Amino acid sequence: MTIATFPRELFAIPELRFLHPSAILTDESNIAEDIDSDRLEGSVRTLATARKILRVAKSRHGWSDSKIEELLCKFHQDSSFGDLDSIAKTLILAEASYNIAWLAEKSEDFSFWLNLSPHQRDVLFSCASQLRDDISKVSNLNLLDYIGLFKRSFLFKIDFTRFFLDCLDNRKKVVDNTERMAEIFEKREGKQPRVLNFSKMTQVQRDAAIDNYKNIRQARIDYLTPAQLEESNKQ
Repeated sequence: MTIATFPRELFAIPELRFLHPSAILTDESNIAEDIDSDRLEGSVRTLATARKILRVAKSRHGWSDSKIEELLCKFHQDSSFGDLDSIAKTLILAEASYNIAWLAEKSEDFSFWLNLSPHQRDVLFSCASQLRDDISKVSNLNLLDYIGLFKRSFLFKIDFTRFFLDCLDNRKKVVDNTERMAEIFEKREGKQPRVLNFSKMTQVQRDAAIDNYKNIRQARIDYLTPAQLEESNKQ
């Protein structure tokens, strides 16, 4: 895989097209256009930088929304089509990075996974496994890749080396979040709640049951957002 295609595979899957956010091709955004991306962190910085790339392409290089949309549609249909110039490759990179950063944020929220169908979760679990296997390949940049990052930095006035590292971190974050969720749903599948009868347990069994309950409770707390945790504490 080259850095130009990093990482589009996840969102080329028909079952996951509902995840694809359209905001990247619109004027609406939660991130102000004049915000300093250097002050942002993680996936938010990736989202802001990806949007800046598209703005630069439109304002400095004359790419319209329809032309960009046509490029991305063709690429998702056939990643090997045509002879792409540097700007086109960068737009593909920006769109793919935007998507993976968006999913990196969403995949932290347990409610996001609960809203998916079992089939949609299984597709994500499978894709995360592929992403994990591919991380080492993407991480090993050669000289031509670094030259490509330098050219993009010059063309768009953006630090593409850091942008690439942010994209890699987001990919790892998606993998980590998905693997944790896969383990949780695997444990939940097919298990009915049971009532423990402490009077018939030995002390060792009681201690083990209490420890298990504490671990389950802590796992649930870990996947609550700050707002959800505050509401839970109030209750």
